[in-house]
Amino acid sequence: MNSKKRILIFHFDLQGGGAEKVLVNLLRNLDYNKYDVTLQTVFGVGVNKKDLPPEVHFKCIFKKIFNGVTRLMRLLSPTLLHRLVVRENYDLEVAFLESSPTRIVSGCRNKATRTVAWVHTTFSDLNARLVSYRSHDEAVKCYNQFDKVVFVSRQTLEVFKDKMPGVTTDMTVIHNVNDMDAIYDKAGEPCPIDLPDDCINIVAIGRLIPVKGFDRLINAAKKLKDKDGVPRFNIYILGQGAEHDNLARLISDNCLEDTVHLLGFDSNPYKYISHMDLFVCSSHREGYSTATSEAVALGIPVLTTACSGMDEILEDGKYGLIVDNTDEALYDGLERLVTTPAEVEHYKTALADKPRITTQSLVDEYQKLFDTI
Repeated sequence: MNSKKRILIFHFDLQGGGAEKVLVNLLRNLDYNKYDVTLQTVFGVGVNKKDLPPEVHFKCIFKKIFNGVTRLMRLLSPTLLHRLVVRENYDLEVAFLESSPTRIVSGCRNKATRTVAWVHTTFSDLNARLVSYRSHDEAVKCYNQFDKVVFVSRQTLEVFKDKMPGVTTDMTVIHNVNDMDAIYDKAGEPCPIDLPDDCINIVAIGRLIPVKGFDRLINAAKKLKDKDGVPRFNIYILGQGAEHDNLARLISDNCLEDTVHLLGFDSNPYKYISHMDLFVCSSHREGYSTATSEAVALGIPVLTTACSGMDEILEDGKYGLIVDNTDEALYDGLERLVTTPAEVEHYKTALADKPRITTQSLVDEYQKLFDTI
Protein backbone atom coordinates (compact mmCIF):
# COMPACT_ATOMS: atom_id res chain seq x y z
CA MET A 1 0.00 0.00 0.00
CA ASN A 2 1.32 3.44 -0.97
CA SER A 3 1.57 5.59 2.16
CA LYS A 4 3.00 8.60 0.36
CA LYS A 5 0.91 11.72 0.01
CA ARG A 6 -0.28 12.00 -3.58
CA ILE A 7 0.19 15.54 -4.87
CA LEU A 8 -0.79 17.05 -8.20
CA ILE A 9 0.93 20.30 -9.15
CA PHE A 10 -0.70 22.08 -12.08
CA HIS A 11 1.19 24.68 -14.12
CA PHE A 12 0.91 26.31 -17.55
CA ASP A 13 4.17 25.27 -19.21
CA LEU A 14 7.88 24.89 -18.44
CA GLN A 15 9.32 27.82 -20.36
CA GLY A 16 12.05 30.10 -19.02
CA GLY A 17 10.11 32.31 -16.61
CA GLY A 18 10.67 32.88 -12.91
CA ALA A 19 7.67 30.85 -11.71
CA GLU A 20 8.78 27.89 -13.83
CA LYS A 21 12.28 28.09 -12.37
CA VAL A 22 10.90 28.19 -8.83
CA LEU A 23 8.71 25.19 -9.59
CA VAL A 24 11.65 23.13 -10.86
CA ASN A 25 13.75 24.18 -7.85
CA LEU A 26 10.98 22.98 -5.56
CA LEU A 27 10.52 19.69 -7.38
CA ARG A 28 14.24 18.96 -7.33
CA ASN A 29 14.37 19.31 -3.55
CA LEU A 30 11.17 17.71 -2.25
CA ASP A 31 11.31 14.65 -0.03
CA TYR A 32 10.09 11.86 -2.30
CA ASN A 33 10.06 9.42 0.58
CA LYS A 34 6.97 11.37 1.70
CA TYR A 35 5.37 12.52 -1.55
CA ASP A 36 4.20 10.94 -4.79
CA VAL A 37 4.19 13.95 -7.13
CA THR A 38 2.57 14.45 -10.51
CA LEU A 39 3.24 17.61 -12.50
CA GLN A 40 0.60 18.44 -15.10
CA THR A 41 0.86 21.37 -17.52
CA VAL A 42 -1.37 22.88 -20.15
CA PHE A 43 1.46 22.79 -22.72
CA GLY A 44 4.19 20.15 -22.52
CA VAL A 45 7.05 22.39 -23.64
CA GLY A 46 9.81 24.54 -22.19
CA VAL A 47 13.52 24.73 -21.42
CA ASN A 48 12.92 23.68 -17.81
CA LYS A 49 11.39 20.34 -18.77
CA LYS A 50 14.81 18.69 -19.00
CA ASP A 51 15.52 19.60 -15.35
CA LEU A 52 12.56 17.77 -13.84
CA PRO A 53 13.68 15.08 -11.36
CA PRO A 54 12.96 11.46 -12.36
CA GLU A 55 10.67 10.96 -9.36
CA VAL A 56 8.08 13.36 -10.84
CA HIS A 57 5.33 11.94 -13.06
CA PHE A 58 4.86 14.42 -15.91
CA LYS A 59 1.85 14.83 -18.14
CA CYS A 60 0.33 17.62 -20.20
CA ILE A 61 -2.95 18.50 -21.89
CA PHE A 62 -1.36 19.61 -25.19
CA LYS A 63 2.11 18.68 -26.42
CA LYS A 64 2.60 21.87 -28.44
CA ILE A 65 1.68 25.52 -27.97
CA PHE A 66 -1.16 27.01 -29.97
CA ASN A 67 -3.02 30.29 -29.78
CA GLY A 68 -6.48 30.58 -28.30
CA VAL A 69 -6.22 27.98 -25.53
CA THR A 70 -7.46 30.45 -22.91
CA ARG A 71 -10.57 31.27 -24.93
CA LEU A 72 -11.12 27.57 -25.54
CA MET A 73 -10.96 26.73 -21.84
CA ARG A 74 -13.33 29.55 -20.92
CA LEU A 75 -16.04 27.76 -22.89
CA LEU A 76 -16.06 25.04 -20.22
CA SER A 77 -16.88 25.42 -16.54
CA PRO A 78 -14.06 24.81 -14.04
CA THR A 79 -15.81 21.66 -12.83
CA LEU A 80 -16.06 20.21 -16.34
CA LEU A 81 -12.50 21.25 -17.17
CA HIS A 82 -11.20 19.51 -14.08
CA ARG A 83 -13.20 16.37 -14.84
CA LEU A 84 -11.78 16.27 -18.39
CA VAL A 85 -8.10 16.91 -17.68
CA VAL A 86 -7.49 15.59 -14.14
CA ARG A 87 -8.27 11.90 -14.45
CA GLU A 88 -7.01 10.67 -11.06
CA ASN A 89 -7.64 11.37 -7.39
CA TYR A 90 -5.03 13.14 -5.28
CA ASP A 91 -4.64 14.03 -1.62
CA LEU A 92 -3.53 17.55 -2.56
CA GLU A 93 -3.89 19.58 -5.74
CA VAL A 94 -1.74 22.69 -6.17
CA ALA A 95 -2.43 25.34 -8.82
CA PHE A 96 1.06 26.81 -9.11
CA LEU A 97 0.14 29.72 -11.37
CA GLU A 98 -2.65 32.24 -11.73
CA SER A 99 -4.78 31.86 -14.87
CA SER A 100 -5.77 28.49 -16.33
CA PRO A 101 -4.10 26.24 -13.70
CA THR A 102 -5.98 28.01 -10.91
CA ARG A 103 -9.30 27.90 -12.77
CA ILE A 104 -8.87 24.17 -13.52
CA VAL A 105 -7.89 23.12 -9.98
CA SER A 106 -10.74 25.19 -8.53
CA GLY A 107 -13.06 22.73 -10.29
CA CYS A 108 -12.01 19.85 -8.03
CA ARG A 109 -15.09 18.47 -6.30
CA ASN A 110 -13.50 15.57 -4.41
CA LYS A 111 -14.18 16.40 -0.76
CA ALA A 112 -11.18 14.34 0.32
CA THR A 113 -8.77 16.46 -1.76
CA ARG A 114 -7.18 19.60 -0.30
CA THR A 115 -6.45 22.43 -2.77
CA VAL A 116 -3.94 25.30 -2.80
CA ALA A 117 -3.57 28.20 -5.26
CA TRP A 118 -0.26 30.03 -5.71
CA VAL A 119 -0.08 33.71 -6.69
CA HIS A 120 3.27 34.75 -8.18
CA THR A 121 2.43 38.23 -9.43
CA THR A 122 0.59 41.36 -8.37
CA PHE A 123 -3.08 41.78 -9.20
CA SER A 124 -2.71 45.54 -9.73
CA ASP A 125 -3.56 45.06 -13.41
CA LEU A 126 -6.75 43.17 -12.67
CA ASN A 127 -7.90 42.75 -16.28
CA ALA A 128 -4.65 41.05 -17.24
CA ARG A 129 -4.79 38.72 -14.24
CA LEU A 130 -8.38 37.63 -14.87
CA VAL A 131 -8.14 36.95 -18.61
CA SER A 132 -8.62 33.21 -18.00
CA TYR A 133 -11.96 33.75 -16.27
CA ARG A 134 -15.37 34.55 -17.68
CA SER A 135 -15.80 37.40 -15.21
CA HIS A 136 -14.52 38.93 -11.99
CA ASP A 137 -17.28 37.12 -10.11
CA GLU A 138 -16.21 33.77 -11.54
CA ALA A 139 -12.62 34.44 -10.46
CA VAL A 140 -13.75 35.21 -6.90
CA LYS A 141 -15.83 32.04 -6.86
CA CYS A 142 -12.87 29.99 -8.11
CA TYR A 143 -10.48 31.32 -5.46
CA ASN A 144 -13.06 30.67 -2.76
CA GLN A 145 -13.04 26.98 -3.71
CA PHE A 146 -9.46 26.63 -2.42
CA ASP A 147 -8.43 25.67 1.09
CA LYS A 148 -5.55 28.14 0.99
CA VAL A 149 -4.07 30.80 -1.29
CA VAL A 150 -0.29 31.29 -1.08
CA PHE A 151 1.47 34.51 -2.12
CA VAL A 152 5.16 34.99 -2.86
CA SER A 153 5.39 38.35 -1.08
CA ARG A 154 3.52 40.51 1.42
CA GLN A 155 2.75 43.18 -1.16
CA THR A 156 1.36 40.62 -3.60
CA LEU A 157 -1.03 39.46 -0.87
CA GLU A 158 -2.10 42.98 0.09
CA VAL A 159 -2.81 44.00 -3.51
CA PHE A 160 -4.83 40.83 -4.04
CA LYS A 161 -6.95 41.51 -0.95
CA ASP A 162 -7.60 45.04 -2.19
CA LYS A 163 -8.52 44.00 -5.74
CA MET A 164 -10.38 40.79 -4.82
CA PRO A 165 -12.23 41.65 -1.59
CA GLY A 166 -14.78 38.90 -2.15
CA VAL A 167 -12.16 36.17 -1.68
CA THR A 168 -12.41 34.83 1.88
CA THR A 169 -10.06 31.84 1.58
CA ASP A 170 -7.24 31.56 4.13
CA MET A 171 -4.13 33.36 2.81
CA THR A 172 -0.44 33.16 3.64
CA VAL A 173 3.01 34.18 2.30
CA ILE A 174 5.75 31.71 1.35
CA HIS A 175 8.81 33.02 -0.48
CA ASN A 176 10.14 31.40 -3.64
CA VAL A 177 12.51 28.46 -3.57
CA ASN A 178 15.93 29.13 -5.01
CA ASP A 179 18.27 26.16 -5.32
CA MET A 180 20.91 27.88 -3.23
CA ASP A 181 23.39 25.00 -3.24
CA ALA A 182 23.39 24.89 -7.03
CA ILE A 183 23.53 28.69 -7.28
CA TYR A 184 26.67 28.95 -5.15
CA ASP A 185 28.28 26.04 -7.01
CA LYS A 186 27.48 27.30 -10.52
CA ALA A 187 28.52 30.85 -9.66
CA GLY A 188 32.09 29.62 -9.35
CA GLU A 189 32.31 28.73 -13.04
CA PRO A 190 34.30 31.11 -15.29
CA CYS A 191 32.34 33.92 -16.88
CA PRO A 192 32.08 33.09 -20.62
CA ILE A 193 32.46 36.72 -21.72
CA ASP A 194 35.36 39.10 -21.28
CA LEU A 195 34.42 41.80 -18.79
CA PRO A 196 36.59 44.91 -19.11
CA ASP A 197 38.28 46.00 -15.87
CA ASP A 198 37.92 49.70 -16.65
CA CYS A 199 34.14 49.45 -16.92
CA ILE A 200 31.08 49.17 -14.67
CA ASN A 201 29.54 45.84 -15.63
CA ILE A 202 25.77 45.53 -15.18
CA VAL A 203 23.53 42.51 -15.68
CA ALA A 204 19.76 42.19 -16.18
CA ILE A 205 17.95 38.86 -16.46
CA GLY A 206 14.47 37.79 -17.52
CA ARG A 207 12.21 36.68 -20.31
CA LEU A 208 12.28 39.22 -23.16
CA ILE A 209 8.68 40.38 -22.79
CA PRO A 210 7.25 43.90 -22.36
CA VAL A 211 6.54 43.61 -18.63
CA LYS A 212 10.27 43.22 -17.90
CA GLY A 213 10.92 46.78 -19.11
CA PHE A 214 14.16 46.05 -20.96
CA ASP A 215 13.24 48.71 -23.51
CA ARG A 216 13.27 51.41 -20.87
CA LEU A 217 16.56 50.09 -19.53
CA ILE A 218 18.04 50.43 -23.02
CA ASN A 219 16.62 53.97 -23.32
CA ALA A 220 18.13 54.84 -19.94
CA ALA A 221 21.48 53.48 -21.12
CA LYS A 222 21.33 55.69 -24.21
CA LYS A 223 20.56 58.80 -22.17
CA LEU A 224 23.31 58.03 -19.68
CA LYS A 225 25.91 57.26 -22.33
CA ASP A 226 25.22 60.60 -24.01
CA LYS A 227 25.85 62.50 -20.79
CA ASP A 228 29.28 64.06 -20.33
CA GLY A 229 31.59 62.74 -17.64
CA VAL A 230 29.85 59.42 -17.04
CA PRO A 231 32.15 56.44 -16.41
CA ARG A 232 32.15 53.71 -19.01
CA PHE A 233 29.56 50.99 -18.42
CA ASN A 234 28.23 47.84 -20.09
CA ILE A 235 24.80 46.24 -19.70
CA TYR A 236 24.38 42.52 -20.36
CA ILE A 237 20.83 41.21 -20.78
CA LEU A 238 20.29 37.47 -20.31
CA GLY A 239 17.09 35.91 -21.59
CA GLN A 240 15.03 34.95 -24.60
CA GLY A 241 11.54 35.90 -25.70
CA ALA A 242 9.24 37.53 -28.21
CA GLU A 243 10.75 41.01 -27.75
CA HIS A 244 14.25 39.99 -28.84
CA ASP A 245 14.10 41.53 -32.32
CA ASN A 246 12.51 44.75 -31.06
CA LEU A 247 15.17 45.14 -28.38
CA ALA A 248 17.97 44.37 -30.85
CA ARG A 249 16.55 47.02 -33.17
CA LEU A 250 16.35 49.53 -30.32
CA ILE A 251 20.00 48.88 -29.48
CA SER A 252 21.02 49.28 -33.12
CA ASP A 253 18.93 52.43 -33.70
CA ASN A 254 20.60 54.06 -30.69
CA CYS A 255 24.12 52.93 -31.65
CA LEU A 256 24.49 51.01 -28.38
CA GLU A 257 26.05 47.83 -29.77
CA ASP A 258 29.20 48.47 -27.72
CA THR A 259 27.24 49.14 -24.51
CA VAL A 260 24.12 46.94 -24.34
CA HIS A 261 24.50 43.25 -25.16
CA LEU A 262 21.76 40.65 -25.64
CA LEU A 263 23.31 37.36 -24.55
CA GLY A 264 20.32 35.03 -24.99
CA PHE A 265 19.28 32.30 -22.57
CA ASP A 266 21.80 30.46 -20.44
CA SER A 267 20.82 27.74 -17.98
CA ASN A 268 23.59 29.01 -15.70
CA PRO A 269 23.15 32.76 -15.31
CA TYR A 270 25.09 32.72 -12.02
CA LYS A 271 28.49 32.56 -13.75
CA TYR A 272 27.58 35.98 -15.18
CA ILE A 273 25.91 37.50 -12.11
CA SER A 274 28.75 36.68 -9.72
CA HIS A 275 31.25 38.64 -11.84
CA MET A 276 29.13 41.78 -12.22
CA ASP A 277 29.22 45.07 -10.35
CA LEU A 278 25.47 45.66 -10.37
CA PHE A 279 22.21 43.83 -11.07
CA VAL A 280 19.27 45.80 -12.53
CA CYS A 281 15.58 44.88 -12.49
CA SER A 282 13.67 47.24 -14.79
CA SER A 283 10.32 45.46 -14.56
CA HIS A 284 6.95 47.13 -14.65
CA ARG A 285 5.61 44.32 -12.48
CA GLU A 286 6.99 41.40 -10.46
CA GLY A 287 5.56 39.10 -7.83
CA TYR A 288 8.77 38.07 -6.10
CA SER A 289 11.71 38.39 -8.46
CA THR A 290 13.71 35.18 -8.61
CA ALA A 291 16.59 36.81 -10.47
CA THR A 292 16.82 39.66 -7.94
CA SER A 293 16.87 37.29 -4.98
CA GLU A 294 19.60 35.26 -6.71
CA ALA A 295 21.72 38.38 -7.25
CA VAL A 296 21.40 39.23 -3.56
CA ALA A 297 22.36 35.68 -2.61
CA LEU A 298 25.52 36.08 -4.71
CA GLY A 299 26.42 39.38 -3.06
CA ILE A 300 25.70 41.65 -6.04
CA PRO A 301 24.13 45.08 -5.32
CA VAL A 302 20.75 45.74 -6.94
CA LEU A 303 19.01 48.61 -8.67
CA THR A 304 15.31 47.89 -9.05
CA THR A 305 12.04 49.55 -9.83
CA ALA A 306 9.48 49.34 -7.03
CA CYS A 307 7.79 45.97 -7.58
CA SER A 308 6.15 43.51 -5.21
CA GLY A 309 8.63 41.70 -3.02
CA MET A 310 11.57 44.05 -3.50
CA ASP A 311 11.32 45.49 0.01
CA GLU A 312 11.54 41.95 1.36
CA ILE A 313 14.39 40.84 -0.92
CA LEU A 314 16.47 43.99 -0.31
CA GLU A 315 15.37 44.37 3.32
CA ASP A 316 13.97 47.86 2.74
CA GLY A 317 16.96 49.06 0.73
CA LYS A 318 19.77 47.56 2.77
CA TYR A 319 21.17 45.64 -0.21
CA GLY A 320 20.28 47.91 -3.10
CA LEU A 321 18.43 50.92 -4.43
CA ILE A 322 14.66 50.77 -4.99
CA VAL A 323 13.34 53.56 -7.23
CA ASP A 324 9.85 54.56 -8.32
CA ASN A 325 8.43 52.43 -11.11
CA THR A 326 8.84 55.02 -13.87
CA ASP A 327 11.22 55.45 -16.80
CA GLU A 328 12.60 58.65 -15.26
CA ALA A 329 13.27 57.09 -11.87
CA LEU A 330 14.99 54.11 -13.47
CA TYR A 331 17.32 56.46 -15.35
CA ASP A 332 18.01 58.53 -12.22
CA GLY A 333 18.86 55.39 -10.26
CA LEU A 334 21.16 54.09 -12.99
CA GLU A 335 22.94 57.43 -13.21
CA ARG A 336 23.28 57.60 -9.43
CA LEU A 337 24.91 54.19 -9.05
CA VAL A 338 27.10 54.40 -12.15
CA THR A 339 28.48 57.76 -11.05
CA THR A 340 28.68 56.99 -7.31
CA PRO A 341 30.77 53.83 -6.88
CA ALA A 342 30.99 54.41 -3.12
CA GLU A 343 27.25 53.69 -2.82
CA VAL A 344 27.64 50.43 -4.73
CA GLU A 345 30.52 49.47 -2.43
CA HIS A 346 28.31 50.24 0.57
CA TYR A 347 25.75 47.72 -0.65
CA LYS A 348 28.50 45.17 -1.36
CA THR A 349 29.76 45.47 2.19
CA ALA A 350 26.27 44.95 3.58
CA LEU A 351 25.76 41.91 1.35
CA ALA A 352 29.07 40.39 2.47
CA ASP A 353 27.69 40.28 6.04
CA LYS A 354 24.36 38.71 5.00
CA PRO A 355 23.98 35.11 6.26
CA ARG A 356 23.65 32.48 3.56
CA ILE A 357 20.20 30.98 3.03
CA THR A 358 20.02 27.21 2.52
CA THR A 359 17.85 25.46 -0.02
CA GLN A 360 16.41 23.20 2.64
CA SER A 361 15.18 26.07 4.80
CA LEU A 362 13.14 27.36 1.84
CA VAL A 363 11.79 23.94 0.86
CA ASP A 364 10.78 23.23 4.46
CA GLU A 365 8.17 26.01 4.27
CA TYR A 366 6.49 24.29 1.32
CA GLN A 367 6.66 20.84 2.90
CA LYS A 368 5.20 22.16 6.13
CA LEU A 369 2.21 23.44 4.15
CA PHE A 370 1.86 20.17 2.23
CA ASP A 371 1.96 18.18 5.48
CA THR A 372 -0.50 20.26 7.50
CA ILE A 373 -3.18 21.46 5.11
